[in-house]
Amino acid sequence: MIRLLSGLMRSSTERVRREHIVEKPYRLPASLQDLPADRRRKIEEMVILGVLMQSVAHADEDLTAQEEKAIERVLLKEGSVSKQEAALVTAAAREARESRLDIQGFTREVNKRPYRERVHVVEHLFHIAFADQKLSLVELEKIRKIANLFWLDHKDFINTKIRVAEALGLRETPSV
Repeated sequence: MIRLLSGLMRSSTERVRREHIVEKPYRLPASLQDLPADRRRKIEEMVILGVLMQSVAHADEDLTAQEEKAIERVLLKEGSVSKQEAALVTAAAREARESRLDIQGFTREVNKRPYRERVHVVEHLFHIAFADQKLSLVELEKIRKIANLFWLDHKDFINTKIRVAEALGLRETPSV
């Protein structure tokens, strides 16, 4: 009986996944839509990362210059984008965040990536949160929410926070 119920649940879940078409949670600016498909996909990934980083940077309602610079550094390093493309990506990410788009749409896109890459994204989020030399409780909770949407183990979440804090020579506890 249990085997039958498991099989029914599994087949209905798979059918829902196949039938459920999810639109992308954002649109690239017109200036970036004319790029070759592989380059456009990389830029789209950077916009997703940018939205998540912007979300963390704005969580405490105190966006600092250090946080803005940290976001740009990550985009330049991770995306292998030019300064001009990084500025366009940042603008697209800011616009998406300001539009109050559902963060789950962005995390859904990241969840298509391997587990280690999702941990790496959380590492970037901690770098943004620690950019102003302090981790606020709301930044920590925003990252925790995103990590939960990525299905990250709590152990990996904590280890990533500690690793980033130690690399930056900071204490890891949130400031309140």
